[in-house]
Amino acid sequence: MEGNTSDRTTLRGFLEKIETLYGKARRTQRVPRMMDRGIPTEEVLAESEGRRAKEIAIRRRKLVRLLPKLRAMRRSSPPRDQLLMRIGVAKTEAGRAFGFVKITLPKADQEVTPQNFTLRLDKVKLKPAELRDGHYLLRTNLTSEDPAVLWDHSIQLC
Repeated sequence: MEGNTSDRTTLRGFLEKIETLYGKARRTQRVPRMMDRGIPTEEVLAESEGRRAKEIAIRRRKLVRLLPKLRAMRRSSPPRDQLLMRIGVAKTEAGRAFGFVKITLPKADQEVTPQNFTLRLDKVKLKPAELRDGHYLLRTNLTSEDPAVLWDHSIQLC
């Protein structure tokens, strides 16, 4: 590279060179691209639309399965303990998508009714999550570690 060149202006060229050398992989798992935090611009990050669309579709599919289950529970009004167990199963199946549903539960001594067992999709929380989809940023103070090892550790934390 010529001297006095901004890193963020060279990223696209480097990514194209990598794809030319190694091909454009059809990945079934996440493969990291580690870079300095000043390099990727919003424009370059917007190029990960395929991954973003996939993550949005996965979350929506989980929500489409979750919300009818919760609504059915609300209509059937099971005993509170049974309701909590059913919600636990639904939460496990939905994974992280469950965090985008706000649920109000009846108190321990109350009977379950549609009035005291409510749910709603948290669109305020969902919108920023969709904007982050397809983008990954790892930041660490472990400078002596191999980036691939750091990535493997971060995946295990999810």
